[in-house]
Order: sequence, then structure tokens, then C-alpha cells
Amino acid sequence: MASKRAASTLAYRCTECGWTSTRWVGRCGECQAWGTVAERGGAPARAVSSSVPLDKAVPIGDVPTDKARRRKTSIAELDRVLGDGVVPGAVVLLAGEPGVGKSTLVKILSGYEQATEGDFTINGTPHRFANSREAEHEGVVLIHQEFNLAEDLTIAQNIFLGHEKQKGLFLDDRTMNAAAKAAMQRVGLHADPETKVRKLIVAEKQLVEIAKAVSRNARLLVMDEPTATLTPTETERLFALIAQLKAE
Repeated sequence: MASKRAASTLAYRCTECGWTSTRWVGRCGECQAWGTVAERGGAPARAVSSSVPLDKAVPIGDVPTDKARRRKTSIAELDRVLGDGVVPGAVVLLAGEPGVGKSTLVKILSGYEQATEGDFTINGTPHRFANSREAEHEGVVLIHQEFNLAEDLTIAQNIFLGHEKQKGLFLDDRTMNAAAKAAMQRVGLHADPETKVRKLIVAEKQLVEIAKAVSRNARLLVMDEPTATLTPTETERLFALIAQLKAE
């Protein structure tokens, strides 16, 4: 009986290495392959990505482990990846094996980490952000794989955290709730802005992060592995939202 229950619980399997899971994930937890996890007996779930409004996919190549070669290769690789730039309205996928620097790159772009050398330009002006607030001022906002939300604050309080609106000496909760509601409607989050974030499911928390970015007039919205913890249906909704933001 125990084996039958285990078989029915492990409903998803990687078609590449055979790794099993109790839920669908975008990337295999064993071989780290993308889009290979499917229901037992079903086709790989990579078909879910068919609705992504993608303009360009940029792979980052292998980087040597030797420090001297790694530094030289990393700089050349990042220059190749970013050399063509990102045009307004474009959706760009940054792909690569674990450890090649995808997360590090997006953290440098959004001010969470400092580059050892080099810079990048926005509208022709070179930039090296000292922190995330400088990046946000220029319209560059990162949504982390691990959401950067305060669980015990409300949705509205999270959206305006660090950017609170005041009325005299006091916080203007009415204005913030109204503005948060407008941002939430724009991204398709149908909830009370005074709801505590800890009461939301993962997909709704991601929408709070996107609503936060929208409220701060993001010109470059960077998402670090946004589908890693989403179900196929939630992933499709995210892709639809990306298409909507792209059209705007």
C-alpha cells in the first residue's frame, strides 16, 4: 500500500533524468534542465513556454573555474551578452547552466551587487549603481527569485515600503491604498490592498512584486527565475501579464 501511495504522490517526472516531484516545477531539481518535468506518462511541460512573448534568448556560456581565466572570460561573456542592448518593449531571456553568473548579472544591473570593472549605459549614459535605490531611480527594478516582501505588512505597505506617502507628519494610508489598488488592477491582482502578504499564495506574492515595480515606473523589469515555483496555469498567467506589459 505504501508503494502505491508514493507512486500516486510523485505525479511529475523529469524526462531527462527520471527525477520525480509531488508538484510541477519549471526546472528539474536533479539535472537542472528546463521544461523537462511532465506528468507521469505525459509530454514534457516545455510546451508551456510557447506563449512567452519572447524577442531574444541569450545563452551565457561556460565560465572557467580558474580565477584568472574566469575573470577574463566573464568580462568577455557579459560584453557579448549585453553588447546589443535591450530596446524598449523587448522581452529578453537570459539562459545558462547554474553558476555561470545569471543572478549575479541581474543583481549588478539592479544595484544589489557591484561590478569589479566595466559599466553599462542607459540611453547612452554610463551607469554603475551603488545600491538598488539608485537603480530604481533610473527605472531598473529586480524581482528576486526569493521575494523581497515583508510578510506581516499589507500589500499596499509592501508596494510603498521605502517610498511611503505622507500627509503632514503622518502616513497617508488612504492615498497609498488607492494607488496600490490601481497598480494591483494593472497586473491582475484582485485583492484588498490592506490584506497581509502572508495570506497570499506564491503567484499572488509575485504579482505584488510586479505591482511594486509598476508603481515605481520601471523601465527595465528584471525577473530572476520567475516561473521556478509556479504551476503551469500560474506560469501561463505570468506570460500573459508579460505580454500585456510589453504591449504598453
